Amino acid sequence: MVGFYHSHPDHPARPSAFDLEHAWPFYSYVIVSVEDGAVADMRSWRLRDDRSEFEPEPWESVGEDAPAIPGETR
Repeated sequence: MVGFYHSHPDHPARPSAFDLEHAWPFYSYVIVSVEDGAVADMRSWRLRDDRSEFEPEPWESVGEDAPAIPGETR
């Protein structure tokens, strides 16, 4: 396992206080922002070893058939 993903309906694709409280270091956390039923943004985060905060993690879609995410550069 490399990580977890979940959505934030009508909220930004960044970790919440609940996410910080329940996350574990060493895993990737992909958060999808959904607005009006459609993907608005997607970001990946990794919890610092001291559990103080999340840091953004680079990512990219792989393959021609991968869905385009708003704001993604291909």
